[in-house]
Amino acid sequence: LHTTCTCHADVRATANITLLTRARTHCHPLVAAVVQNARKCHRTASTMEDVDQFSEELLMPEPPPVLDDGFDTVVVVDNLPQAEAAKVEKLTGAMKKFFQKKMDAPDCVKDVYLCQDESKACTGFGFVEFHTPQLAKKAVADVSGKPLDKDHVLSVTLLSAFDQIVNTPEEWVEPPPEDFSEQDDLSWWLLNPDCDDQYAVRQQGDTMIYNNKWTQPSLVENRTRWTDTCVAWSPKGSYLATFHGPGIALWGGPEWKRMAKFGHHRVKLIDFSPDERYLVTFSDEAPDPIIIWDIKTGQAKRKFKAPPQPYWPLFKWSHDDKYFAAQAPDQIRIYETSTFKLLDQKPLKVKKVVDFQWSPSDNYIAYWVPEDGEKPANVCIMRVPDREKLTVRNLFSVKECSIKWQEAGTYLCVQVDRYTKSKKQVYTNFELFNVKEKLIPCSSLEFEKTKISAFAWEPCGDKFAIIHGESPRICVSFYQLQPGKIAKLETFDRLQVNSIFWSPKGQYCVVAGLYNPSAPNSMTGQLTYIDTVADGCSIATATEHMYATDCQWDPTGRFVISSVSHWVHQSDNGYWLWSFQGRLLQKHNLDKFYQVVWRPRPPSLLTKKDIEEGITDDWKKWQARFKAEDFKMASGIDEEERERRNKLLSDWNAYRSKRNQNVQEWAPVLLKKRPAPSSADTDETVEETVEFFVKEEVEEVDPSDLA
Repeated sequence: LHTTCTCHADVRATANITLLTRARTHCHPLVAAVVQNARKCHRTASTMEDVDQFSEELLMPEPPPVLDDGFDTVVVVDNLPQAEAAKVEKLTGAMKKFFQKKMDAPDCVKDVYLCQDESKACTGFGFVEFHTPQLAKKAVADVSGKPLDKDHVLSVTLLSAFDQIVNTPEEWVEPPPEDFSEQDDLSWWLLNPDCDDQYAVRQQGDTMIYNNKWTQPSLVENRTRWTDTCVAWSPKGSYLATFHGPGIALWGGPEWKRMAKFGHHRVKLIDFSPDERYLVTFSDEAPDPIIIWDIKTGQAKRKFKAPPQPYWPLFKWSHDDKYFAAQAPDQIRIYETSTFKLLDQKPLKVKKVVDFQWSPSDNYIAYWVPEDGEKPANVCIMRVPDREKLTVRNLFSVKECSIKWQEAGTYLCVQVDRYTKSKKQVYTNFELFNVKEKLIPCSSLEFEKTKISAFAWEPCGDKFAIIHGESPRICVSFYQLQPGKIAKLETFDRLQVNSIFWSPKGQYCVVAGLYNPSAPNSMTGQLTYIDTVADGCSIATATEHMYATDCQWDPTGRFVISSVSHWVHQSDNGYWLWSFQGRLLQKHNLDKFYQVVWRPRPPSLLTKKDIEEGITDDWKKWQARFKAEDFKMASGIDEEERERRNKLLSDWNAYRSKRNQNVQEWAPVLLKKRPAPSSADTDETVEETVEFFVKEEVEEVDPSDLA
């Protein structure tokens, strides 16, 4: 450690002496030398009485020098093992290796000093010196809170900040109140009187935000080069995220102001937490590939290294943002967002775990483990944070599993691909769990000798759809979970489809054959609209959007957008708007169209009882109102246009009335001046008969009949 004190730094020297009070006696000799040197400088400055007769301008015409105490490169490490004197040297080496490993920076540590008592044993804290202040700050970020062993979690603090921590007043002083500044309303768009949804469109270098109307969309915002690549909405629709070279920007409010920015070089992927509190960014060109940000404060809460084979999303969030988890070999690492540290300071040990998913409504984790020797594969549902296993289902002859939660969190489906006894063929069965029922009962549905292409839950119901079979005989089957059984509702065969899209409100479903040249089951844009009412399923409309690459429902379940992106197909780009029954409402063919994304809506504040009492019971009243509004919209004019046309009509009627009055006044005068008609001017009526051929019928007659 190095310090340089001047005669005008007596206060700073005193502070440094106070800072090192805890280590003044039995610390490393170099630290003791710093304390002795600081005291000497302090005494020298206090005895220089002659300095007072000179002005400060004469002594220091230039700005006073800044004290270089060298503390910016040093960190204080607490909660170290209280090792005996014989083990201090070994602990010093272990500390050096530990810091270099966690910081992923070989030779970053300059020296390590452990404070010792009279017996030369470690007192539980020490100092680590680095070559640069940047490395010291990195040590605080990367090592603080990390366990040295199972009993010692290190606390790392910059030595330059230690003085402020030690001298914190014992009594809390209330800060002065801040001036009120009105914040932008992030939910302003929900107050639209017509309850219009919004969507974002990317075309060439422009980004447009539209209010959706079934006649014609209205432009809300249009900006050129708003983003470098694409845009993304947050889960509740509060923010619009744009991608830029230096990082990510979030926009919102009626004026579309920039609400936050996050510096992360060349971000490729982002992920919001479900409650919009945190943002995860990934960049393969930055020193810290993965960063979790606090959206409100803009602070980087935790940084992570990317796994050898990155996948996205790397972190999976609980529904309430209290936890997030990542998969690692033989473990699931669950973190608390209150501390951004491992839950209970340890990972969840699960040998050979392959995949896991959070419940959308509860803090449950579902994961599956493959077979291990004589042990069968199994699916487990575990509660967090107490890690209690709620149910375990053993599976045999398993090749692969995929976990699919229903959006409401009521049901869980585990799609299991199994080997036959001969191990030559694979068949599929579905394990369906009712998570809300006592003991979590499970039902099974098996498909033999058929290929499964897609599975999808009804978001807020008890139905699900499965695409099975191979071209040209691809089938779509609909099922319903009933007490104690799985009821098959309907099967539609010979459909050229590969994707299932349920309405967010349930009942209606679109099965589509999307175009994707890189996929083995690419189709050419067939769209089939299916109504899954209680008394049976029926096809409402079968249509086509040639080379459609995407299909999206709006948040209310009233409209569907199909689109052809220039990223996938270089011609016929644009998007079409459909009704929920498959009626084509709008066509927007756009050159170099890239993306269209519906703006999500937050969960409704109305309870099920409120909806039944306020809407369902008075449905006839609401229906009449909606029909009137639809009729007005169908006319294609708004109120201003209607008033303008009514004014033109009234002006025209007033003009005609005035002219008719003038005609009546001048009629007698004009009739007197008109000459009498002659006989030659009388009209003659000429009658003429015109004949034309209509048709000819030829009928053969037997001569005997004539006789």
